[in-house]
Formats: sequence, C-alpha cells, structure tokens
Amino acid sequence: MPLTKLNISLLALTITVVFMPALSFANSALVIDEFQIGETGASNEDYVVIANYYDSDINLTGYSLIRKNNDGSTISNLYIFPKSANFYIKKGQKLKFANKSYTGLFDFRYSNSSSYISTDDTLVLKNGDNIIDRVGFNNAEEYEGNPIPIVRADAYYVRSEGVDTDNNENDFESSVKVVPIIIDQNANKLVISELLPSPKSGEEWFELYNPTNLDISLANLKICDVLGSTHYYSFDEEDYLPANSYKTYAQSLTKITLNNNGDFLELYDISDNLITDSGGDYGDSDKGISLALFGSEYRWTKAVTRAGENVFVDIIEIEEEPVAKPKTTKSKVVKAIKKTTTASTSIDNETVLDDEAEVKAAKTVSPADTVQKVIVNNKVLGWGLIGLAILLVLGYTLWYFRDYAKNIYDKIKRRDDSARF
Repeated sequence: MPLTKLNISLLALTITVVFMPALSFANSALVIDEFQIGETGASNEDYVVIANYYDSDINLTGYSLIRKNNDGSTISNLYIFPKSANFYIKKGQKLKFANKSYTGLFDFRYSNSSSYISTDDTLVLKNGDNIIDRVGFNNAEEYEGNPIPIVRADAYYVRSEGVDTDNNENDFESSVKVVPIIIDQNANKLVISELLPSPKSGEEWFELYNPTNLDISLANLKICDVLGSTHYYSFDEEDYLPANSYKTYAQSLTKITLNNNGDFLELYDISDNLITDSGGDYGDSDKGISLALFGSEYRWTKAVTRAGENVFVDIIEIEEEPVAKPKTTKSKVVKAIKKTTTASTSIDNETVLDDEAEVKAAKTVSPADTVQKVIVNNKVLGWGLIGLAILLVLGYTLWYFRDYAKNIYDKIKRRDDSARF
C-alpha cells in the first residue's frame, strides 16, 4: 500500500476512533431536551421536557426529575416516576412536565404543586442515585461544562438536535424563543375599587372593578402590596372580570398582606408595566372600615360593600378623655372626625379656664330655682291684685253713697250742737 494511502487510512481511523463515541453518545441518550423558566414565584410558562434519543424504549421506573437552587439548599421533586409499575418512554418520544399554572399542552403536572424553576437553578434527571443528565444556568452551582446564560424568564431553550456534549451552554440553542404574551386591550381600564386592611372578623381582601361594557381577561396580570414585605399574586389564565362588575380576592388566595399602619396596591402586566394603583399609602387603618374609590378619590368609609357598588358613610368617633380639674370629677366628651387631632393646652391655661367655669357656675340659676321663684312671684302678684280690687270696691261704694252719708253726718252734727246748748 502506498504511503499516501496509508496516511489517509490512518487519518480516517483516527477520526472514527475520536469522534464516533461522541456522535454515538450525542444521538443515543436520555436527556433534558427543553425547558422554560417562568416568572419567579408563579408562572404559567414553567415546564421541562425530557427526550429519549435511544433506539429502544426506556423503563423510567425509579427515575426522578428534580431542581436544585444555586447553593443546593433547596431540592424540589418536579416529578417522581412510580416505582411500583413499569413506566416506559418510547424511542424518539418526548414527555413534558409542567407546573400547576401552565395552560398549554403537557403530559404531567409537577409532583410538587408549589415547585417552579428559577434562573439560577439546576435541573437533574436521575435514576435512583445515578445522574443521567444535568442542566444548570446562570449562577447555578451544578452544571455540565458551562452553565446556560439565561437573560429572560419568558423564553424557552431547546437542545440542538438532541446533541449532548456535556456542555450546557453549547448543547442548547443560544437564541431566545420568546413566548407570545397576550394581554387584554382593556386591562388598563381596570381599577382597584376597595380594600379591607383590618376586618373585624374574617380575612383581608381587595376588590377590582371593571367599568367597561366588555368582559376583561386578567390573564398575564399581577398585583402586589408595596410597603413592608411585598407579596405578588398572578391571576389565573382563565380568570376574568365581567362587564360593569366587582370581584374580591381574599388573603388566603393571594397571600397579600395589607399592613394596618399603611400600605397600598399596584396592578401590573407581566412585563412590569404599571396599570393602576390604590391611591398611595393609606396610613393607619381602623377595624371594620374599608378604603374605597369614589370618583377619582380613595376615602375611608364605614359601609363595607364587598363585591358591590361603593357606599360612602362618614366615620365619626366618640372619644372620652378624662380631664383633671381641681373641684370636679366629670369627664369631657370630644366629638372628632377620624384622623383629626386636638391641640393641647398648658396647665396654667386650663386652670384659668376652670376658674372662669366655676364663676359662671356660681352665677347660674338652676331651672328648679327659677320655677320656684316664679311660683312665689305669682302668689304675691295675686294677693296684690285682690287687695287692689277690694280698695276699688270700697272707694266706689263711698263715692256712690256720699250724699246719703253727708245727710246723716249733718243730722248727727245738729243733734250734738243742740244738746250742747
């Protein structure tokens, strides 16, 4: 054999020896083939796909698909295949595992309903304790070769033609395939219509209102409380608000906590665009009253109207404040509108005011005394009028009989004069 042909043969043999295992492995493997990292906490796009690139079926009994966070302190079972029955993935078949909120097509829900994938995690496919495949991204502690640099949570990544070179960064397509996000065009007309931060009984809730004549889908919207510990709630894909309707969401569902010393809500779309809020920090809240929207203004109201039209009832508080006085033990009752303050006075001023009050009290005649005096005065007046009437009668009588009395007087006088002489 000529030397040239020998060199060519050796080169071909070398290529076969070096690259055949890699090619065989690349196209004959059970691998994590695709994944989608949803928005942290609650995404409807969170899923993992495994694929069988072998030429035969594989029994997955005893296998598990898990996620580990970047320091390995949290391990969640995304799916545990049953050990008691034979469970096969056929050759060329792909199986899709999705979280509880995913609305697309899938084969199985995650075993742990609260599981989701974050951007610094590692996905691991295991057979018992043996690692079959491992995919890490960003700051993950575990990965093969180099981690996948993930820059968006609303994209999915697919293994290139099933190739597995034990380098995560190279094996998955670097281009991001963005999942279309559909948001109702009328979502920006939604309003947060009422909040109950401090219920007398039961749990906290907030209320949304749709002022339009069309139903509004709440898909891809989320709401959060802003002050203190922030909690996000993403609305279900099938949730919607009917036309001209109210709908309330309880704390047990949303996990949103409305602080009694001040808080407010903000409504966003999935791309973090602010849709509306509840008017800013509402300050201190009292039990059993709600913060409701009236026109363009949020006001505290005593009428709590859950899932109904808001009704304003002003809040009047009766507050008893004991006031120390030198010669009295009475209390002062103060009527105040909610959240108003009364200015305090100095001790000297209070003493002067108390002295003036005592002087006024000394000069004040009670109603009972006044009635008694009126009765006495009426008696005096009555007797006076009777006396005056008697005098008038006597006077008139004397005037009427004056001539007769004069004749009697003259006769008596003549008789007395004749007797003397």
